[in-house]
Amino acid sequence: MSTCTAPGHSSCTITCSNGCIALYSEPNGPCTTSCTGGARLEIDPTAKYSVQISDIAPSDLDNILGATFAGTLHVQQAPAAGKISLSLNGASKQDILDAIHGAI
Repeated sequence: MSTCTAPGHSSCTITCSNGCIALYSEPNGPCTTSCTGGARLEIDPTAKYSVQISDIAPSDLDNILGATFAGTLHVQQAPAAGKISLSLNGASKQDILDAIHGAI
């Protein structure tokens, strides 16, 4: 089981059997969450987010966030067995992309 809680927002949380994402749009929401195999999430390029990603395989992360990053989420270079986990507070779309690439 994986639990994701957006940093600083204890009510923005989700628990999943196979990896998760919790995104809170700063400063007043909304909270959006997804489990591996769940809904695709969109990230507004002008917003800041508190985000936690836990135990998600790169290919699953591409399925959840791929449309948001329109060809810039280069997860094919990640090890097949690797899982991505990260936590960011007040991050832009570019900050999130950079952190994902740093975790691969």
